[in-house]
Amino acid sequence: MLKISIKTVDGGRFDYTDHAGLIPSIGELFQKWESGCFLGFPVDGGTKYFNRDTIVSITAKEIDDE
Repeated sequence: MLKISIKTVDGGRFDYTDHAGLIPSIGELFQKWESGCFLGFPVDGGTKYFNRDTIVSITAKEIDDE
């Protein structure tokens, strides 16, 4: 399982745990992610979208099932 933490320019932080294995290779995904593009993460009741240009840092790590 993959845990992703995204920090944005406004100081916000979004933590996402990929329980369903929707993101197979985080490195490839973010390298191909073009400037100005949005990426969505499923959350309860909808989708959380991020614009690449507003992201300060992304941390991704493998974790054991919780």
